[in-house]
This record gives sequence, structure tokens and C-alpha cells, in this order.
Amino acid sequence: MKNGIRFGFDGDDSRKWQDGYKGVSIGPTNSLHASKAVELGAVNYAERSDIGQIGLYNQAAGSDSVQCGLWNHSEDAKATHDKARSLQVGVMNTAADRQRNIQIGAYNGAYENSDAIQIGLVCSAGEKGRVFQLGVLTIRNGGPWYSRITPVVGWKRH
Repeated sequence: MKNGIRFGFDGDDSRKWQDGYKGVSIGPTNSLHASKAVELGAVNYAERSDIGQIGLYNQAAGSDSVQCGLWNHSEDAKATHDKARSLQVGVMNTAADRQRNIQIGAYNGAYENSDAIQIGLVCSAGEKGRVFQLGVLTIRNGGPWYSRITPVVGWKRH
């Protein structure tokens, strides 16, 4: 595993930093694979990593992550056969299939098979999963039509 601090653009030599990197990656764009690191930049991407991301747009695929930014997105963990865990703090937080999330932001969206705690203005959850929501408007897919949208508090177990 490589240790260190990486500065600059994610250009031609970025491949040598991707597998097994441990440290801090600082630059306008950051991309890491199978690493334990912190990414600081405008756009950050991590795949199968234990990662901390601070930037305008943060995306983690199959990763345990802490994300802070304008838009944070966590993708599915199907390849790892386990639910990825994430903490997302931002204006817009989204999480795809098979996630365990805590989301704090203006808009929080947890999709299929996600377990989530959501705190924000608008909170939305997919049809399957366990969700607890605190927000001005809470939305849940599935269940009887009269229970899908509620103000202030929402929850579901499926």
C-alpha cells in the first residue's frame, strides 16, 4: 500500500496511485480505487475504498465513505456482497441500491434496498429497505397510497 499526499490533476500518472493508496489526494479531480484515503477537490470519485471526500461533487462506489459537499452520491455495493456504509452531509445526498446511510441535507434520496436515517427538507426513500426520516416533506415508495407522503416524520420497514 502506497502512503503519502498526492497533489495536482488526476492525469496520465494517476493509475500508479489508484490501487492500495493510503493518504490524502488533493486536486481539482480525484479518483481512487481500493484505497484508504481522504480526497479534497472539486470532483472526487472512489471505488471499493474506505474514503473521506470533501468537494463540490463526491461519488463513492461500493465504498464505506464520509462525504461532505454540494452533491454526494454513493453507489451500490453489489460487487462486495455487503451493504456499504456512508455518512453524507450536503445540499443534495443520494444513495443507490444496497446502502446503509445517514444523510443530512436539503434533499436526501435513498433508493432500493437501502437502510437510512434522513434529516433534511425533503427526504425520499425507495420501495424496499428500512428508513427513518425527519423533514418538511418525507416520501416513501411502496405501501398504501395514503402513507407514502407525510410531513415532519416518516418511517418504513420492508
